[in-house]
Amino acid sequence: VARWMTIWEGKISVILSAFLFCARNVQRVDGWGWHQLGVGGNTDILDLHMHNASHGWAVGSYDMLLQTSNGGSTWVFGKSGLGTTSGGIGIIIYDWYGVSYENETHGWVVGSNAQVLFSTDGGFQYNLQVNLVPSDVVLRDVEAVGNGAAYACGDRGFVIHTADYGVTWVTMDTSVASGRTLQALSCPAAEYCWVVGDMSSSILHTSDTGSTWVLQTATDLDWQISYGVFFVH
Repeated sequence: VARWMTIWEGKISVILSAFLFCARNVQRVDGWGWHQLGVGGNTDILDLHMHNASHGWAVGSYDMLLQTSNGGSTWVFGKSGLGTTSGGIGIIIYDWYGVSYENETHGWVVGSNAQVLFSTDGGFQYNLQVNLVPSDVVLRDVEAVGNGAAYACGDRGFVIHTADYGVTWVTMDTSVASGRTLQALSCPAAEYCWVVGDMSSSILHTSDTGSTWVLQTATDLDWQISYGVFFVH
């Protein structure tokens, strides 16, 4: 069962498949109420994706990559492989803003410095995928739509798309949203996708797999920043 998500600046609350997710906490609801699950540390959790009642992933600041295979009773850290510089000196810390999996093993994570990570083992190990987004752009959300396809969005109006499990990422022509910070997207099918952000009353939409993008108008949203959008698959 999928429900609406409500997102506030600094704290996120999501009701999705009977899970609640807040900054620095992951909680689960059942017939007896809410239970805080075993996620520790002082970093902020920025996104959560549950593929089913057992398998899920949470990502966040300071290179946080977590996965569970038992409904959140325990969480295991994944490895991005990006922790050290090429010379082996110093630590590079990345913030991860979005995560989405198409099944229990294959999924993406996006974040700062336009980084895109891909896992084929359920989030234990990630590999960096190449895209043409400038490195000063933050990619803020990603959604897997099945059969190796996914979309991601971020700063300065960037939307990228892959149809081959990230072997190639194509930068979409979203000039109608140029310069805008795109915060979130929802793509119920490969052809259809909606993107929201600091576009006042406008919502970016494609119905042809990203070949063309148009602005749709949402009433009563003047001067508002939208942080989340969700369509039922």
